[in-house]
Parts: sequence; C-alpha cells; structure tokens
Amino acid sequence: MRTQIHLFVMLALLSSNLFSQYILDYNYNYSPSNRYFKYSIVDAAGNTYVTTQSHNYQDSANIVTMKFSPAGTRLWISVYDGPGHSVDRPVGITGDVSGNLYVFSTVRYTDSSYITILKYNPSTGGLISLTPLPGTGRFDFTEAVFDNKYIYAIGRIYKPSLIAIAMIRTKYDGSYTRIRTFDALYGSGHSIAIDKSKNIYVSGHLWNAAGYYDCQMLKYDSSCTQRWVLNMGKYNPDGGRLSKVLVDALDCAVVTYQMDKDRYHDLIVTKKFTADAIPVMSWEQNFSVSDDNFGPYNFDGYKDFTIDNSRNIIVAGSTGDTSLLVKYNASGTMLWTKKDVVNAYEFKCITTDNTRNIYVAGDFKSRGTAAKYNGTSSALIWRGDITYPSGIFLGDKISLDASSRIHILGARYYGVIPYRQITILSYSPTAPRLAVIEESSFRLGNNFPNPFNPVTSIRFSIPVYGSAVLRVFDNIGREVAVLVNGNLEPGEHRVTFDASGLSSGIYFYKLESGKYSEIKKMVLVK
Repeated sequence: MRTQIHLFVMLALLSSNLFSQYILDYNYNYSPSNRYFKYSIVDAAGNTYVTTQSHNYQDSANIVTMKFSPAGTRLWISVYDGPGHSVDRPVGITGDVSGNLYVFSTVRYTDSSYITILKYNPSTGGLISLTPLPGTGRFDFTEAVFDNKYIYAIGRIYKPSLIAIAMIRTKYDGSYTRIRTFDALYGSGHSIAIDKSKNIYVSGHLWNAAGYYDCQMLKYDSSCTQRWVLNMGKYNPDGGRLSKVLVDALDCAVVTYQMDKDRYHDLIVTKKFTADAIPVMSWEQNFSVSDDNFGPYNFDGYKDFTIDNSRNIIVAGSTGDTSLLVKYNASGTMLWTKKDVVNAYEFKCITTDNTRNIYVAGDFKSRGTAAKYNGTSSALIWRGDITYPSGIFLGDKISLDASSRIHILGARYYGVIPYRQITILSYSPTAPRLAVIEESSFRLGNNFPNPFNPVTSIRFSIPVYGSAVLRVFDNIGREVAVLVNGNLEPGEHRVTFDASGLSSGIYFYKLESGKYSEIKKMVLVK
C-alpha cells in the first residue's frame, strides 16, 4: 500500500503560545463521516499528538500519527500500513501513566476487519507493539473514550443478515476484552460515556419496521452486562448527524439528538436521566426554529454539546445557514440562545473552561476559526481568524489543555478539487491571530546553466512529504538517468545532473509526485 502524501505549512507566530500546521491529503475522500477520522491529544509539556486516516490509491488507507512541539514543529511522523490494500482507520488516541501513546484503530481487509491497539514510543514515534483483539466480522467504530484502565469504543458490526450496535471494552494490552452487540435490522452506535462507577452509556440508532430510524440509549454495568435499553423516538440522520451522550458530575446521563418535526422544521432534542438503576427521565427539551425568531423556514442542525462544571448543558449547531448555541441549566430551563455573531455557518464542536466560558469551532464563512463566549451572558469575547491564500477552515474538535490553551483539530479546504489539509490550531487564551508566511507548492525550475557541458543543476519544490521521482529522457523518450526516487520532505530541493557519458543534444527532465508531473527541456552542448 502506498503512503499518502502530506503537506506541511508553517504559520507565523504572533503569540508565543500560538502555532499552526497543515497537512495535505490529495485523496481525502470527503463525506460527513470521513471528515471526523482524525483525533488529537496534548501532553503535560504542551506537545500535540495527532492521528488520522490517510487515503491512498486503490481504495486503501493508512493510519498516520504525528507529534508536534508546543511551537508547532513536527517532531516525528509514523505511518501504519495494514495488510494488503486494507482500509486502516483510527478511532481515538490517548496516553497512559507510563508515558506510552496508544492509537485505537480498525483494519478492514476484504469483507472482514480486526481491531488493533497501536502502542507508540512518544519520544521517537516508533511502534512498540500492535495488539489485535479477538472477534471476527467487520467493525466500524465512531468513537472511543479512555480511562486509566480501559479503552471503550462504540460503533457497529456487520452480521450476515443485519447490522448491530457494537460496544467494546478492553485493557490497553488487549486483555479482558468484552464485545457487546445489540441486534437490529440496521443499527449503529454513535457515542459512549462512562460514569464514576464504570457504568457505560451508549447512544445510537436502529431502523424500525415502519421505515424510519429510532434513537436508542443503552446502559451496561461495570461488568459489561446490559441493564436497560431505551427507545427515545424518531431520529433524523441527515447530514451525518450523530446522537451524543455525556455524564455530568452527579452521574446523570444527558443525550442530545435530532428528529423531524414537520416539513420545514427539525427538533434538537435534549434529555436528561437520573442515575437510578432504571431509566428515569428528569426532563426533556426540544429546540425548534418555529419557537424562536430565527425564521420560519430554517432547519436546526445539532452538531455537539457539552456540560460545564455547574452542570449546565450547552448545545452547538446551526439554524438555517448560520451558527447557533442553546444553553440549559441543570434543571432543564433554557437560559439563552445565541444566533451567530461571528459569521459562521455552524458550530461543530464545543468545550468550556473552569469559569464556564464557552469555546466553539466549526464552519466559518470567511477566515474565522473559533470563538469564545461568556457562558453567563452569551456575549462574544473574541473570534479567532486566520489568513489563507485561499480556502476556508473547518473545525471538527476543540479542547483546552492544563494551561488554558485552545487546541482545534480540523481541515482547510481550497481549490476546485477541492484539496483538504488536516490542520491543527493552538491559541493562547487571549486569542491572537494567525497569518501565513509561506506556503510551498509543486514547482520544477529551469536547469542552470542551460545549455550546459557536462554538469547542470536542477531545482524543484514539493509541498508534501512523500514520494518524488525526477527522471531524464533523451529526445526519443528513452530514460537515461534517474536523479531522485524516494520520499522527500516538503520544500525546495536541488540535484546535480552529470551528462559526461551522454552525447550532445536535447534532453528532457520530468518531475512526478502523486498526481503532479511536469517536464522541461535542457540542451547538452559538448
């Protein structure tokens, strides 16, 4: 399997706590689900670790894991290439108390797949071990969460006559693995949360006999025994929306999902349950465009929610073509709603800090990347911007580290194809701005001198880490020399061509990298 090419672009630092890196994936096949196959964590020293799926040719994909310093310098890159033309996909990334780095992943080969735990040395990026987990069949996982003992993941498993919700719990060494499935005609798990007693809450959907989806929530105890299943009603999966479940400080489960209301409206449904042994709903709130002043023909779009340290619930998404925030207190009372004031289409991810400020990222209409709001008043505190030569930034995940720096994992989209650059942004709490100082591209320069006898230099640039080949041909198309053939770092390169063994005449040199190729002419005069 060939490793996909990546692009790295360094941005100017306008603050000591600010950096950004770009990685270009030419064959990143965009879809509402594929967009989220990237994950990151930040260690105590401020280093960022990113893992993502990198698509290749022939419908295969690798797992690419990278480490960046607090200043944004890439320290290492590690590529996991599964057997044959497999589709390798990460589901999450974490570290343990001993300092090891783990990537939980699936490897799909033909019609089956297996689950793997990739263990890395965080200093070098070296793969320490690969642990396949027991179980057969094809798994697709949407989310993984971690504690100091177990890895938990939720998704679906393909069976001969159905697709079932699938939940897995395993230790980091692959032992004590438990796989639980909830069968249906067509089901899929969306989200998973763990309370302080190690009870497991799962949200997902099932296809019912009436021909529509039902949102489901399941609870397993600490031994992975199923305790209850709750059908919460119709669920609207349009646009790749997934339900989400979280547990608050009192171990109360909160779930949010989307459902149809009528022809012109959707509902964002938020439900809270007590921590009792049986499912007891404390309250339910349905947010609809028809209940506010945002216009009669807009569609609410739920994307994410979070719970702050006062157990308030903040839902993020969109209404029509603009972003939206909705805040409820712990008792279910709506405190405020906030229509976009930062020129964004929608907020896709959300988090809060210890003082209950709200941070969001998503799809902005211009150069925006993120925004910070006062959690009490809903007032905008700042909006983060970035200046690109072209394209827009789409944020998928946002988090805060111990120093209150804001980390955003997303992508930049530009061009007609379009190209996709997996992007990390790290802001200081005061939200400075970013500006691009250099963005390299493919370029094959003119050789110098030209004409030459017998030595000449050729300069070329590539914007991506990956394979590059530079060949020389005579005037009837025969290959006479290979000057470069291998993986190169992005940037400008220079090679020397010695034509001592060739006769005078016209020659051509050709640079190839991925889908890019360019040919130029040179003249040898002896």
